[in-house]
Amino acid sequence: MLTIDEIAHKTPSMSLPEASDNEGRTRAALAEQNRLIDEQASRVKSLQEKIAGYQYVLANPGWTTGDGFMINHLTSVKTVTEGLSQATEQLAVEQSRLAQMQEKAQSIQDVLAGLEDRRVALIRQQAAEQNRCTSPCWL
Repeated sequence: MLTIDEIAHKTPSMSLPEASDNEGRTRAALAEQNRLIDEQASRVKSLQEKIAGYQYVLANPGWTTGDGFMINHLTSVKTVTEGLSQATEQLAVEQSRLAQMQEKAQSIQDVLAGLEDRRVALIRQQAAEQNRCTSPCWL
């Protein structure tokens, strides 16, 4: 089984059956990558919602005790601020992972396009060879 990088490298020299077989495998790899992207996008959205919640609590603290305990939210300003900081850091990491996954999906799509181009070229070549006249052609 070839990796996506190996398929990309070998595409120009592939036969029609090889190109067709690898096209199917590449489509499966793209589907899996898109599934992973959906999961990662869900993580990012969840963190964004968590951050929005922390920001709301800080923007609307309600009654607060002298040591920063927010009575309406049953938590302290310090706890919410620390949670916001951690969630913001994690969001940056998860967004970076998402961007990397999207780049990988794009490279898989590029390989898929190359395979399709190769397959079409080979089909045309085969058709041209079959249509060549082996005896005198009458116009």
